[in-house]
Amino acid sequence: MVASTYQSVSGAGQAGVTELEDQVRKVGEGAGELAWGSFVEQSPPSTFVAPIAYSVIPFAGNLVDMETDEEHKFRNESRKILELPDVWVSCTCVRVPVFTSHSLGCGYFRTTRQSPFGYG
Repeated sequence: MVASTYQSVSGAGQAGVTELEDQVRKVGEGAGELAWGSFVEQSPPSTFVAPIAYSVIPFAGNLVDMETDEEHKFRNESRKILELPDVWVSCTCVRVPVFTSHSLGCGYFRTTRQSPFGYG
């Protein structure tokens, strides 16, 4: 299985919400300049590894054993839900600059004709 999750700042709690709000305010009217590669001063990050306003960060959570804890959690939960404890899972968790909502893109590849759910 190969998956990518797109997680809002609220997934990091109130600190994540506050950080996005503060950075958006700091950029203010200069936001359009970012489209042209211009430098726009932002508040320094404290909750995330980089500024989150007007950007995405391919790193959600904390680094644990060469992956983030969010990626680790996704792999374990996928195995549990699918009842396939040995299924191979590759996941990238991305933090996106929205206050609420998460999204997931996922592909499952099999090497046999049998589905993981017992049919066709």
